[in-house]
Amino acid sequence: MELLVRGLGLKELFKNVLFVITRQIGSGLLQVITLILIARTYGPDGNGVYMIALLLPTTLVTLLSFGAAPANVYYLSGGRVNTLVAWRSILKIFVGGSVIGVVLGAMVIIFFSGKWFPEIPSLLLWISLPIFPVSLLLSFVFSFFQGLQQFDKFNYVLLLHPLLVLLTVVLVILSNLYEVKWLIVAYLVSSIITLLFAFYKLKPFLNNGNPFGFTDYDRTILSYGCKVHLSNILSFVNYKADIFLVNFYIGPVGVGIYLVAVQLSERLWLLSHAVGTVLLPRISQLYNDEDKRKAITPLVTRWVLMITFLSAVFLSIIAYPIISIVFGEVFVSAYYPFLFLLPGIVAGSASRVIANDIAARGRPELNFYSSCLVVFINVLGNFLLIPKYGISGAAIATTIAYIINFLLRLFTHHYLTKVPVLNNILINKNDIKLLKSWVLNKL
Repeated sequence: MELLVRGLGLKELFKNVLFVITRQIGSGLLQVITLILIARTYGPDGNGVYMIALLLPTTLVTLLSFGAAPANVYYLSGGRVNTLVAWRSILKIFVGGSVIGVVLGAMVIIFFSGKWFPEIPSLLLWISLPIFPVSLLLSFVFSFFQGLQQFDKFNYVLLLHPLLVLLTVVLVILSNLYEVKWLIVAYLVSSIITLLFAFYKLKPFLNNGNPFGFTDYDRTILSYGCKVHLSNILSFVNYKADIFLVNFYIGPVGVGIYLVAVQLSERLWLLSHAVGTVLLPRISQLYNDEDKRKAITPLVTRWVLMITFLSAVFLSIIAYPIISIVFGEVFVSAYYPFLFLLPGIVAGSASRVIANDIAARGRPELNFYSSCLVVFINVLGNFLLIPKYGISGAAIATTIAYIINFLLRLFTHHYLTKVPVLNNILINKNDIKLLKSWVLNKL
């Protein structure tokens, strides 16, 4: 057993996951505290308006990142390109994407804001637009830390942003600035400071050694990245469709309440986010050792699934008093949507791990194919269920989509690796032995 563990590098993997999840717990707590402050101070309507206004820059980042960040992780982790070469190419992609995004965002605000963002003042959208280029470059900088497996720096930088958002939101509230625009300004300022700090941490890695790698690296990462990009766009639509449609049918108040259910349920994704962050560069690094690849992913997936399931059961028991006491009685109607979201959240946790394995094998387009069907089901479900069941209908449609996505990725992974589907789901005797060895400090 010990030889197997050493051969798979599970000790290092576990350490990195622990680092990332510790940061994510801290980040998650900061985000929840920020959400509570905004919800308590600005109410469901203000909370909804704030979140919807931020959808413009986050949507633009998703549309115009071109999959460059995961592609950069893929090639950097395999040692196939120098950081300086990668940085020069990333900057080209950033400049091009930023120009397109700012123009596109301005056109959306001028011509379509009334239809696409009903009840959201256009001024708030204009204030949120500069968040796009800052967030885009920040996502590219993060990819260097992840690809180089510098998870200590990766964690520090990612923790800084929610901390700054919380501090600036507190400052806004203490200054009696009760207009939502100041919350967006706080988010923008926090993003800029985080970007400057992230670049400061990255700069030493841009001076390491002589440049090597692809002479046309920008084209190389776009070739790989476009395959990832299409899947990421669909995943984003799948992830945000319910929020857009809740706003369309119910308005910002409905969004404000629904987002409490979403934010609480997504705390269960802390483990899968951490594992996915660490697993992608690790699996990419093992591109010449298929046996180790086939052993690591099922082991990690089934444990993520089990731990997330048990956590969901526990959270379902304590969620009602948490919502009532922490957010206030006006938000208790978020409880049932929260319960409806839980099965999908559990399935989505394992789905994310498998998707990273598929992408690390150089087949990100397979994630895209499954996402096409899932997005169609999710959007259709939201159209059908929200008018009849309100925000609970949105939660049900989202859960159905997440479960179908998990099943499709399970069978895609089986197609690529011939690993039995149940190996990604059920805990076995070897897992129990491995757990005992960890507990007994034998690693």
